[in-house]
Amino acid sequence: MINLSKCNKLLDEGFSVITIGDSKIPNTKWKDQQNKALDKSEFESRYNLPTTKGVGIVTGYDFLEVVDVDLKVFSTAQEQKDFWELLLTYLEDSIIDFYDKFAITKTKNKGFHILYKSKRCKGNQKIATLKDHTEAVIETRGTGGYVFVYENFLKGKYYTDIDFITDEDRTILFEVCDSFDYKVAEKIEPPKKEKKIYSE
Repeated sequence: MINLSKCNKLLDEGFSVITIGDSKIPNTKWKDQQNKALDKSEFESRYNLPTTKGVGIVTGYDFLEVVDVDLKVFSTAQEQKDFWELLLTYLEDSIIDFYDKFAITKTKNKGFHILYKSKRCKGNQKIATLKDHTEAVIETRGTGGYVFVYENFLKGKYYTDIDFITDEDRTILFEVCDSFDYKVAEKIEPPKKEKKIYSE
């Protein structure tokens, strides 16, 4: 679990930080923290609870939005690796200076969080679900959500390096992620022939 001094640093940087219990579920009421961050003393008292197993950051607060890439939907490590590398390649090719604009951290369950701030931040959304899968491989955490805090960051950027991206870059990010969604073709019924009524 991230240490208390680092949590205080996140609070100093303007994040709304909460504590997490078993199964990555907050172990205290946290609805108020969607609009107001805890002060350090209150956070410390929650941090020291025996039920605290980890720390989370409230998304939506101060326009923080996160794209959550959940690779555990794949059955093999090779499939996970191939999907992530393909997604990264598309993002690198589509967004100029991609790694300068987004912070990326590896999650405990072999996934990744792509973090940024946007004035267009919305609620949690499912973006991409693969064929024959029920769980989304890509979704967002925004207003009303939270993400677990991790420390395994790519390319040296940390939570405190997260900054605003342009609306254009956010649109491209979502379009790239959406391109992986398996869309069931809508069944189009042929037009019904009208019955002609003849009169003599």
